[in-house]
Amino acid sequence: MSTPATTNTPMPPVTTPRPLLKPPARPLQKQEQERLDALQEARKPLRREIRKLITTFRDDPNFTAAELTLMAIIDNENEYSGRRDILRWIHDTFPVYKTDLIDAMLNSIYVNDPRPWNVTTSLALVRPDFDKVFKAYDVPLASGMYRNAWTTDVNAARIFLRHRLEPARKGAFRFLDLAAESRNRVYEMLLIFPGHTIRVGCETWHRDMGLNATARDFESHARAQSASKGEVPMDDLKTVLSITVACNQTASEALSIFYGENTFDFSSLISMELFLRQTSPRRLKLVKKGRFRISASSNINRAHDRELKTAYEVLHRHVSLDLLNIEVSSNPVKRRPQDPPIRRYESVSQMLEVAQSLYSLAKLASKAKVVSVFAARNARSDLVVEVEKFITDEVERMRGETEEMRGDAESIKEEPT
Repeated sequence: MSTPATTNTPMPPVTTPRPLLKPPARPLQKQEQERLDALQEARKPLRREIRKLITTFRDDPNFTAAELTLMAIIDNENEYSGRRDILRWIHDTFPVYKTDLIDAMLNSIYVNDPRPWNVTTSLALVRPDFDKVFKAYDVPLASGMYRNAWTTDVNAARIFLRHRLEPARKGAFRFLDLAAESRNRVYEMLLIFPGHTIRVGCETWHRDMGLNATARDFESHARAQSASKGEVPMDDLKTVLSITVACNQTASEALSIFYGENTFDFSSLISMELFLRQTSPRRLKLVKKGRFRISASSNINRAHDRELKTAYEVLHRHVSLDLLNIEVSSNPVKRRPQDPPIRRYESVSQMLEVAQSLYSLAKLASKAKVVSVFAARNARSDLVVEVEKFITDEVERMRGETEEMRGDAESIKEEPT
């Protein structure tokens, strides 16, 4: 019986295992761990109250999406919670949503919805208002390094959930019995927004005016810039000024603070037109701070410039500003669907052939006590510099003419008859 021949094949070399593409999570530093421990310790009392509240309403959770979101974040052992973590907590905590999910799934199958099913998309269908929670101004949320991870402050969350955690208070509080300084402090807390700035925009073309804050009231300025990029939708103007419907006195006191202490930032002609259309002349007189953004790269056409000129003239007629900021950018102006193609300019003289609104803007600025004209970030083209200098020189010229006319009028009064 012959034995099979053996071949002297070399053994493959021993290779070291390849390193992981993603390094393991680094251990927390001592200070970081102490901070997280202190955070969890601060959350414990509110977490116990929330869990007690959940046992009462587990079968019938009549909570808003914002309340559910805050409760999920507080009940989480981690500092930050992703949107998927929040929705999964709601799904696991309240069995009623499982039944709603079955109905939503059947309806989706019936209408041939092609979207893949997971906990995020399914719960978003059951509670469509979740999309607004992470953008709302009054919900005390702050994002971390990543936009999809959220946290909250314990005290801010308790204030937001106070109607659920505390019994209803009895009796009445006479607000007007407070001293004027105390009432003004309340108005400031309600009506002055972060950075003293309100960005005026539009939700639909020429229909609804949209107000945006530059940050949430809860967030610090640095965190808000990374989290919301300076655009946090606010409630509509009627809701923001709801305290003014109490009586004439509260309306007079609150409106003067809202319009006088906030800077109204207009990014386009449309936002300015909507603001003028929905603001009475009596309220326009209360506006003291404004910010306008103009484009030095292009304009629409003469019709667009005439509308812009009219808007500046209306503001000049009714408004006397204490502070006016004019930002000159090189970006094309926002266009409406019916507008013709834009035209680009090479010099200020060429731009002034059509852009007569710059004179009206300079006339409006000449009435302001403090005027600041500056170029937008990354907009240092030659045309931007020329427009910036033109507006500054025109404002000084108009102020000089106004002083001369005032001096002539005073001299006429002093002449003997």
